[in-house]
Amino acid sequence: MKASSKWIAVGLVFTGIVLLTVIGGRVPGQLDLTDARLYTLSPSSRDLVPNLEEPVELRFYFSRSIEGLPIDFKNFATRVEDLLRQYQRAGGGNVRLVTIDPRPDTDDEQEAIRSGLHNQPLPTGENLFFGLQVRQADSTAVIPFFDRNREPFLEYDISQLLFQVQQLDQPRVGILSPLELGPPPVEPRHPRAPRDNGAPAFVEELRATYDVEILDPEDEALPSGLDVLLVIHPQNFADKLLFEIDQFALSGRPLLVALDPSSHIQSAERMQAGMMGMQQQMPDVSSDLGPIPAAWGVDYDPATVVGDRRRAAGVTVKQGAPPVRYPVWLNFEGIESDSPVLATLSNLLIVEPGSFALREDAPAGVEWTPLLESSEESGPVPTAMLAFPSPENVSRSLEPDGERRVLAAILRGALPTAFAEGRPTEDGEDNDAEANAPDFLAESRRPSTVVFLGDTDFLNNQFSVREMNIFGMRAVQPINDNIAFFVNLVDSLAGNPDLIALRGKGTSHRPFTVVQDLERRAQADYEQQLAHLEERLAEVRARLAELQRQAPDQQQLIASPETQEAIERFRLEEAEVRAQQREIRKKLREEIEALNLRLALFNLLTMPVLVALGGIVFFVRRNRKRS
Repeated sequence: MKASSKWIAVGLVFTGIVLLTVIGGRVPGQLDLTDARLYTLSPSSRDLVPNLEEPVELRFYFSRSIEGLPIDFKNFATRVEDLLRQYQRAGGGNVRLVTIDPRPDTDDEQEAIRSGLHNQPLPTGENLFFGLQVRQADSTAVIPFFDRNREPFLEYDISQLLFQVQQLDQPRVGILSPLELGPPPVEPRHPRAPRDNGAPAFVEELRATYDVEILDPEDEALPSGLDVLLVIHPQNFADKLLFEIDQFALSGRPLLVALDPSSHIQSAERMQAGMMGMQQQMPDVSSDLGPIPAAWGVDYDPATVVGDRRRAAGVTVKQGAPPVRYPVWLNFEGIESDSPVLATLSNLLIVEPGSFALREDAPAGVEWTPLLESSEESGPVPTAMLAFPSPENVSRSLEPDGERRVLAAILRGALPTAFAEGRPTEDGEDNDAEANAPDFLAESRRPSTVVFLGDTDFLNNQFSVREMNIFGMRAVQPINDNIAFFVNLVDSLAGNPDLIALRGKGTSHRPFTVVQDLERRAQADYEQQLAHLEERLAEVRARLAELQRQAPDQQQLIASPETQEAIERFRLEEAEVRAQQREIRKKLREEIEALNLRLALFNLLTMPVLVALGGIVFFVRRNRKRS
């Protein structure tokens, strides 16, 4: 082959690669080979987009012209834009994507600010915009700034916005509870204006987004037009009211049920009232929903709470004393879940909760999705143990059985009624089956969605917020994510039912699990050494206290040779343990560095080796053909 022909061939190959890249980038469609299907819309989103009533405009703001942005950040922005283009393709002309680079001192920057997007100041003095505005006619909704921590829930957030802009009126949420939830708010008012009307913080938070109606359990009936029903701590509800709740869920409208085998707040209030009246009988502070949970295939025991040694929260028993771990107050930190309602939540406090389980005879086809679970170090604790609670006594009575217990879950599917005979009647009333027929559902009209929560105390201000008085106005500051968890649940229920099926789809950042395993093993050894050191420290302190009691002068401790020997032994052992800790950390670093080196060599050499092998195979075959 002539030299000119070789150069022509190389040029043609190069041109082909360029054309393939350009054409491939413009051809609609893609091949998603990721494990979590990161770049493919879920069926729920694909069903949502074509059914939009009016065209929607997606205005994606990203300051891509800023120099020096980390490559990891740019990759996430590309991930967001690719996903938005999928919505555009799925919309079939009903969705329009506009990408905007809001440069400083431009109309685009002012428009981004007016739209409600947040700008993040950079060390260079520039403002970084990275958000989304969704427009449909006169309705708008925004994601002020895309949080990398919510990457697994990126599709959920965008689909939620698409559904939100279609809502002309606020969803109507009814709260049915015997607890004191405060009077209705005074109108007119700004949704976020601080006020003091005696309502719990979670009710005020819901009122900022929904049309909230507080229902009276004595009415034994539900008003029409409710979009979501929240039943919180139901106690001694009449059968007629239970029937109304049953039929509400079977109609396909979402229902949230918060039960509590031991309401700590209610117990404290009633015990105080009982002590004032010299009453000795313990009040009933449990709640249940009669025959409804069992009919829907859910087990719940109102006489048992869940104790968990691993998640036990610290409580102050005596002023000035260190906190004591109380195994029936559960602290959830570093929550890991594939449900959007738990996204970015980091700390929940659940107080004396009950648990749920799906029965073996549950209706066929129902979906049971646990949200919160205890650890394997949990076990049942009778509510009678909490009559005069002592953290030490409760801890001693707790016997973990290695099972994980469900404290919150979502039940979804076709459910049967708990009242097969129809609407309950009181004595003397005529129970005419024909009269019941028009408004009686024997099973779900469409798939029902029910959220079960095993606690109600976590909603109380005492366990969720810090109340403050600022210039004579009431304000609250969250102390954990309790209210955020509850409001997230209501947001999921009040939205499109299909969105509840959306789950976190993982992240494009894949963790180095091998290194994490190495770190966990080393951390376990490290904690064992620390525990051993703490045990030795406690022994020496007990010995010193005993020697002090034996001393003739209680005000002064004379360091005897025995005491000095004990202290010296402890110091030597402490030094030895610290040396072992250093050795563990050293071995950990050596293993991680060796693994990183092997991976780096693999990444560097894999492609050159494959190209070389391909070239060798090619030339061997060509020489064989010539021969």
